[in-house]
Amino acid sequence: MAAPSDLLRDQPAADGRAAEDLRALLDVAQFLSRPSVFVDPSRLAVGPFGATAVAAMRADPAFRVAVDRTLAETLFAPASGAASWDGFGAEPAHRVVAAMLVTPIDRLVRVARLLGAAALSRRITALLLLTDRRAVRAALEDEAFRFATEEAPLMFNGLTRLATDAATGRDLVATITDRAEIRAFCVSVLAGFVAHTAPAAAPLLMLRLPPQPTAAISFDATTFPQALRLINRKEPRWSGSIA
Repeated sequence: MAAPSDLLRDQPAADGRAAEDLRALLDVAQFLSRPSVFVDPSRLAVGPFGATAVAAMRADPAFRVAVDRTLAETLFAPASGAASWDGFGAEPAHRVVAAMLVTPIDRLVRVARLLGAAALSRRITALLLLTDRRAVRAALEDEAFRFATEEAPLMFNGLTRLATDAATGRDLVATITDRAEIRAFCVSVLAGFVAHTAPAAAPLLMLRLPPQPTAAISFDATTFPQALRLINRKEPRWSGSIA
């Protein structure tokens, strides 16, 4: 059976932006109603039941609805205030965030690494040692590493500001060759983008990923449009636009 968001994509263009706005809300609703599908498995613990037991119960059709309902009550209570979602879906960036909640996890991780790669591009291109470049490539993987060294410096140079703490000037990735630091930074950039776009969605997005330390990264009038343009170029279907 097609997801509600897929059905909306097939509606006539005459429906206009209203259909796009509704698609965003339906994506959020799909995430909230099916947490066992979209939330990272390591977070699917309920009361005395660990993630493995919850997954086993979720696999049984007789328990599926009850498990998802209980998970929703446990995981989503802090983000359930209706007021926090007022106006959500009216902006293209809202549709991007809604799509992030239900997109396959590998695509979400891909975008996080591209954002992080763009932010770190100045430091990456300055690396001279082959061993250092190989370490960074292993952390970002091939596509994001190439993006950091080729496309990002030309088209998304403003995002390099995100790699530095605005208050202290400190590099947010202390060791540029550290795999865990780089990957945590990429998630931090993604989380910062979502928090800037739709604060209510930020805690939901983090549930899609394993628990990990993240830094607070703030976007502004310069970095936010560049990040949105980057995402639209790499995942144009998320917002329905091509940049």
